[in-house]
Amino acid sequence: MPTSNASMINVNIERAVARMQAVVELGRVMRDRRTVPVKYPLTEVVIIHREQQYLDDIKSLQEFITSELNVRSIVLSQDKEKYGVSTRAEPDHKLLGLRLKGDFKAVSQKIRELTDADIQAQTTRGWFEVCGHRLESNEVHVIYQFSANDSGDYEAHSDNDVLVLLNMKPNQEL
Repeated sequence: MPTSNASMINVNIERAVARMQAVVELGRVMRDRRTVPVKYPLTEVVIIHREQQYLDDIKSLQEFITSELNVRSIVLSQDKEKYGVSTRAEPDHKLLGLRLKGDFKAVSQKIRELTDADIQAQTTRGWFEVCGHRLESNEVHVIYQFSANDSGDYEAHSDNDVLVLLNMKPNQEL
């Protein structure tokens, strides 16, 4: 077997491609959820992330994203409130029920009462602290929701790192 040459590996390109792949996978999941085939063009995809470096990586590969998702334009943003997106949390009943037993009811109630700011802070940290229990990110489902005026046009999906919105509104031009 030949050995790899570590000096030829460009970490920045690998990071950007991995991020591009994550966005494309999230977009495909949203298309499947609404049963919109990839051959049907859509107006735009909005990519929201808190780090500018992430958005710069996506911008450098935006042609691949528009091609893979069949969208006309990409909007990069750091502001999810601009698009009327908020979060709510739901417990994973199976995982937490087995682990917490008697405390499950109180913990699940507290999880549902978490505010958008609490959810963002704890998601950034990588785990949740509720009623003295440490909950891993896979034990709490973060659900993105829209304000009423945008709910029909956009579909949202996230991998707890990047939030992708896909404009699903039918358009005569398309």
